[in-house]
Amino acid sequence: MILALFLGVIGAFMPSEVGYGIMRFISGVGAKGLFMVAFVICIEFTGPAYLAFLGIAINIPFAIGEFFPGIFALYIREWVPLQIGTKQA
Repeated sequence: MILALFLGVIGAFMPSEVGYGIMRFISGVGAKGLFMVAFVICIEFTGPAYLAFLGIAINIPFAIGEFFPGIFALYIREWVPLQIGTKQA
């Protein structure tokens, strides 16, 4: 989690698009791994009656997380402060 956070912030200061893309790729791979671990733990500790609900409800924070950077981008026009301000692990 800490690695994904640092790579996202470091990516904002990369001088080239290739470096930025590499940092975003590694950060995205780490974030995907974090999501998969949380999803499996939640599913395994939940009874069969709530599995369908939990499979849907666990994606709600992802949808909210996709919504806010778009709203922030309306007010923060430069990409470096936007990248730093919206980076959460």
